[in-house]
Amino acid sequence: MTLLSIKSFHIVLAILWGAGVLALLMAPQVPGKTSEQLLRWTARVTTPAMLGALASGLWLTVASGWFLSGMFWIFAKILIVLAVLATHGFQHGALLRASLSKTDPRSSTVRNLGIGAVAFASIVVLATMKPF
Repeated sequence: MTLLSIKSFHIVLAILWGAGVLALLMAPQVPGKTSEQLLRWTARVTTPAMLGALASGLWLTVASGWFLSGMFWIFAKILIVLAVLATHGFQHGALLRASLSKTDPRSSTVRNLGIGAVAFASIVVLATMKPF
C-alpha cells in the first residue's frame, strides 16, 4: 500500500475510534439499554478501530521517519493518544461495571467529555499543522 492509502485508512479508523470514545463519554447521560448497545458497539467497532489506528499510526510514523527527523510534534501527539487510550479503557470499564451492578456511572462524565473533545482537537491540530 502507498503512504497515502495508509494515511487515509488511519484517518478513517481514528474518526471511528474518536466517535466511539466520545459516545462512551456521553453514554452515562442516556438511560436505558443504550449502555448495553454501546458496550457491544465498543467491542465490535471502537476497539478494533483503535487497534487499527494505533497500528497504522505507528507504521506511518516509522515509514515517514518522524521519530528520527526531529519532529517533536509526533511525541506530543503520541502522549495525547495515550491519554485518549487510557480514557477509552477507563470509561469502557466504568460503563461495564455500571451495567453489571446497575449503578449510576454519571460521576464525571461532563468533565471527561470536555477533556476527550479537547484531546481529539489537539491531535487533529498537531497532525495537520505539525507546529514543531
